[in-house]
Order: sequence, then C-alpha cells, then structure tokens
Amino acid sequence: MNAHLEKFLAVARSQVGYRSSRMPNGLPRTKYGAWYGLQHQYCAMFVSWCAAKSGNGAAFRKRALVQALIDDFRRKRRFGAKPRVGALVCFDWRPGRPGGNHVGIVVQVKKDHIVTIEGNTGKPNGVHQRIRKASITGYCYPPFTDRARPPPKKPLPGAPVPKPAASLTYTTKPGDTLSAISNRFKVPGGWKELARVNRISNPSLLQVGVKLVIPGGRAPPAPAKRAVQIWRTVAPGDNLLTLSKRFGVPVTTLLARNKGRPGQGEIKNPSLLVVGQRIRIK
Repeated sequence: MNAHLEKFLAVARSQVGYRSSRMPNGLPRTKYGAWYGLQHQYCAMFVSWCAAKSGNGAAFRKRALVQALIDDFRRKRRFGAKPRVGALVCFDWRPGRPGGNHVGIVVQVKKDHIVTIEGNTGKPNGVHQRIRKASITGYCYPPFTDRARPPPKKPLPGAPVPKPAASLTYTTKPGDTLSAISNRFKVPGGWKELARVNRISNPSLLQVGVKLVIPGGRAPPAPAKRAVQIWRTVAPGDNLLTLSKRFGVPVTTLLARNKGRPGQGEIKNPSLLVVGQRIRIK
C-alpha cells in the first residue's frame, strides 16, 4: 500500500462517527457541504473532501453528484467491476433507473462482501463504516489505488548475466535507398523507422559507405546456390548406359535433361549418340 492511499484511508477512518445536522428544509448540514459550498446530500462531497484533506485532491475532480464522479472516471477508463482497497464504490438504490446515487470508500475486500466508509448514511445520519454486497454499480479507481509493479528480480550470485542481442547493421552500397533496405530486412515501421533510428534528416540523400543500424530487422536469406551443370562431349564408344553408370545418373534422367529445351542438350535417337555431340549429364 502506497503512502497516498494510506493517507486517504486514514482521513476517511478519522471521520467515522461524524454526525450531520438538519436544515429547516430537511437537507443535511455538514462540514463537507460547507467545504464544497453546497449544503445537500453529501456522499460524493465526503469522498472528495477525504481526497483533498489527504493531499490527493489532484487524484480526481471534486463532485457533489455521484453520477458526475462515475462519468469522470469512465472517461479516463478508470471505472470497473472489481473491488479494490481505496476505490470509490458506487451504488444505485433505484431499480430500473440506471446510474449511481450513492458512493463510499472501500477499506476492505472480503470473499463475499466489502467493507466501506460512507458519508450521508446510517442512523443517525453521518459517516459510518458499512458492510456491502448488493446494489453495486461499479468502482472508480483513483491513481493511488494502482498496484505497484514488483521490482525486477536480482540475478543469483554466480548466475550468468545474459548478453544483449547484437544489433543488426548494414553498410550502404551504390544504388541503395532506405525503402529498399527496409524492405530487404523487413524493418517494422519501414523506411521512416530506419531514418529515425539512424538520425537521417534527408532520406532522399543516402551516402555510400554509411553503416546503418537495422531496428528489429531480420537478416535476409542467403541467396540460393546455383546448381553446377555437368556436360559431356560424346566420345567414341559412349552410349546412354555407359554414361549412366559412369556418372551415376539414371538413363531416364539423362533423356529428360536432353530434350532440346533451353539449357539442355538434345538426344534425337537414344540408341545412337553422335560423336562430338554435347549432352547434359547434371
């Protein structure tokens, strides 16, 4: 629990037992209304007063209406359904009329209920600690209720320290552009991210020989090795069977590689190879 939350709860607990008085019109008169400048139903003014008096006045805007509090927290995406110590719990006592009309401060979260401190409640009317489990609209989460992140774990003595991943770099060549380099290395964010990381003010003017850091890129695949072709000039005594045994290539493969297509030889008569003819072996 952080210091801001502790102060907020301490101020709220210090008010338990406070009693309001009644004005001639039947509305309550309280120090919370005097602080706010409005003598009226005061549950929202009470939680706002607790925030201000505990030094947390900037945590949320002071309000006299519960629904206004809910709207404020919803706009900041700080309104939810899970209870949390220090959260503002909102209630709706009017079935069929959506919205909030009462609010308190969560001081304990139990398995099947919550414990709250609320203003404008109980008999005699005042500030009381209550147990609640029903008619809850939701919870407003002031920033001081956020759970602190645990500190990073320290490595055990003698444990190896992981080395940072090596940065991928590339040295520019004639004809290179940032767009082509980012596409080649699949840089997330494209050429703009490449220019930002390398502080290149003019992306259109890329000098040759500059060593660039490739952010989040992947090394391009190595070019495929070109298969080496083996050709044979037919000598006296050569035939498909002797060539097949000599080079370890089936006769059917030799015929398939010599059908006269581009990059092939041409065997017109498998039974008669012409001396001096060039045929493709592999």
